[in-house]
Amino acid sequence: MHHSRTEVIPLQGGIVFTPELRRKLRKKRQTLCLDYIRLGAILGLHWTTVRNWEKGRVLQCQRKNLRKLRDFLAGNLDARIIECQEEPHRHIEASARLTHQIFLNCLRINLEYLDWLGGVPKNAAPTFLDRLNETLQPINHPSS
Repeated sequence: MHHSRTEVIPLQGGIVFTPELRRKLRKKRQTLCLDYIRLGAILGLHWTTVRNWEKGRVLQCQRKNLRKLRDFLAGNLDARIIECQEEPHRHIEASARLTHQIFLNCLRINLEYLDWLGGVPKNAAPTFLDRLNETLQPINHPSS
């Protein structure tokens, strides 16, 4: 029986990594901007397993990993992978907004403390404090 180089060849419960299959795996991983570590995590494997597959250091894929590999190569995981890649950006933006709000709250508390102590020291630049109060305005009087 003759197998082409593009086929996944069953061998003792797994598949053989032909040079073409390894290239396809690498191209797919790179197209989705995944490094070995991220792809390994997505597939539930150690990153060195993915690297060894691509580098030809492993001749065959174990049966337990066969479905994961086929799903990845067939594009069945693409939507989830892309969604996960976008998700950190949303968290970073939310974190930046939260950090900004915390910073502004700390400044507001310091200004209130200065007022409680008897006001702002005479050597403080009024323009700085005016700008600071303008910046704090959304916190002092939230519009929502």
